[in-house]
Amino acid sequence: MTREITPAFLAGMAENEVCPVYFCKMEFDSGARNVWSGVGTVSWNGDTWAGIGELGGIGAIEENSDNREDKVTLSLSGVDPDVLASVLDDPIQGRTITIWIGLLDNTYQLIADPIILFGGVMDMLEIQDGKTGTISLHCESWARTDGRNIERRFTPDDQKLEYPDDLGLDYVPQMPDVDLLWGSPGQSGPAVAPSTPVRYGWGGYYW
Repeated sequence: MTREITPAFLAGMAENEVCPVYFCKMEFDSGARNVWSGVGTVSWNGDTWAGIGELGGIGAIEENSDNREDKVTLSLSGVDPDVLASVLDDPIQGRTITIWIGLLDNTYQLIADPIILFGGVMDMLEIQDGKTGTISLHCESWARTDGRNIERRFTPDDQKLEYPDDLGLDYVPQMPDVDLLWGSPGQSGPAVAPSTPVRYGWGGYYW
């Protein structure tokens, strides 16, 4: 993959003493979680980043034949059970993740703005629970997901992903058991079609 490297970043790579660090932003439904590979809390790019130190790891970024980044796995060990429970509450599949690489000088300051190393979506969470919980987060790049069919369902929950206030599908589960008769109250005989065609639809689309 061709990555855009700024002149300042290139100059930093030529320094005698330099330490690479990683920044990772995971955009969950409940809000973004920002971590970096150092220790302590730092501010960068308008965000606060929590240090995970040696507890975290980034696997090798696999690239396809077109030299485009394909997938990567992040790991975090020694996870507190309460934190683990909160992670399980957040859906992850298809949520955006971005990883940057930065450089620290010998005073532990960023030499230049970090550059994007990987951009894509979170795909699958693997948990090894025990004395020290370990989480492995498998991620796929935008390039890998471009050709994938997006799975959608004819359900209220799926509809509200795009139209939160739309109630058009709220009653779909009950529809098979509903008998609809057209006509005046008390009218007997077979059901008749209305004089004006009925239009069904949701999200601004009708048929």
